[in-house]
Amino acid sequence: MLPLTFNLRSSDGVQKKKTLRIDGKSKQVWIITLGQTREISDYGNIKVKEVSANHLIWLLQERLNRDVIEEDDLALNLLSRIEKVIPA
Repeated sequence: MLPLTFNLRSSDGVQKKKTLRIDGKSKQVWIITLGQTREISDYGNIKVKEVSANHLIWLLQERLNRDVIEEDDLALNLLSRIEKVIPA
């Protein structure tokens, strides 16, 4: 198991640790550019994707306009949005 642990702070200021297991997950390399969002290539089990900075800014804007931000869902939602733009 490859754990990834980081600190989170909720809106009321309470801090807690969050650990995610990253084994068994798909591996991706993102190249953030001003170009279009697309999959460049697939090297075995590692996908290389070009991700548009505009798509990331759009997603951030959408999340900031919401009343509630669910920290636990941020990474999952970001990946699912990118996957909709770049089919696997």
